[in-house]
Amino acid sequence: MIRATSQQGELSMTGKFLGLLLFALLFVIGLLGLVLPVIPGLLFLVLALFVLSRISPRVAFLANRNSWMRRAFRRLGHIRTLPARDLLRLSFWVAARAAVSGAAAVGRGIGSLLTRPARRFSR
Repeated sequence: MIRATSQQGELSMTGKFLGLLLFALLFVIGLLGLVLPVIPGLLFLVLALFVLSRISPRVAFLANRNSWMRRAFRRLGHIRTLPARDLLRLSFWVAARAAVSGAAAVGRGIGSLLTRPARRFSR
């Protein structure tokens, strides 16, 4: 079950404020990622929803109703139990995959621009 409160009780106002700032940052990066091929937008949008579900009980309840989100949040919750070395390794591989995917998308875009026939304007 996804909880909007920590083990020690309610989040403080400072914690909620910082969580909302982190949510806003991740949400903006996610929206940019939907437009720019270099940034994995969907990943940042899921992370933004994860952060928001830690702050809001209503969002946590709605996210918990969806089986896909419940599994994704469970996986994100398990990441906290990883040792620092494994967490660093995981971060490296996620960043490397995002960079390769972004480079491939940019390459496809450039390739499609180069293979388009040139327009001819008649007078």
